[in-house]
Amino acid sequence: MIPWHFVLAMEMESHAPPTALGILGQDPATVEQTLGPYWSKLTVRLGGIDRHITYTYNPQRLRPLFLHSDPLTLAVDFVNHRADRIRIGQGFDIPPGQLDSPDFYPSAFDGVYAALFGTPVAATDPHYRQRIQDDEGEGGTFHTTTFCLGGGIALTYEWISSRSFVNYLDLQRSEACGSLSAFPVGLSCRRSLKPTIQKPCPRVSLGTSLRPQTP
Repeated sequence: MIPWHFVLAMEMESHAPPTALGILGQDPATVEQTLGPYWSKLTVRLGGIDRHITYTYNPQRLRPLFLHSDPLTLAVDFVNHRADRIRIGQGFDIPPGQLDSPDFYPSAFDGVYAALFGTPVAATDPHYRQRIQDDEGEGGTFHTTTFCLGGGIALTYEWISSRSFVNYLDLQRSEACGSLSAFPVGLSCRRSLKPTIQKPCPRVSLGTSLRPQTP
């Protein structure tokens, strides 16, 4: 396993990255306007009622955060034609010192929020960093922990044996994390591959980046 350490990432000029309203809760056509053309598509029907479709997309917008995660994947799960979950994988090594005490909030993942939604996390949101689920100590190798990022968005990270190794990240809407109507400014800032006029996006700092340690 390659060790990593966190270094400051240089500020990136935002090229109108997508927003929550451009992804979560939207149909595939709307999501494609923000994430670009899908790479693959898998359809599963459950009980002949719910129709689950997983689309994968170009993960390049996340590459500055996970420079040496190969393969880096970006997928969106749709349930009945609406985006239900954003999933990012796979295999991110985090030094224990970067898991903020006392709640072990992975502060480096604030950059994931900024890269996807085009705005920094709202640190003043009362739901920010609130832990709403943690199965540590329940036995087994795989564990999941869920934190609120605010604005109705929850981030779940799946870790293996140690919190310092994250397998997948999931972002979903959650009532426990507030309402999407309270989402920070910048909602109208979104990437569009079509020639439409959009509000210019602010310059967004992605915060920390994962890079290999020098021997």
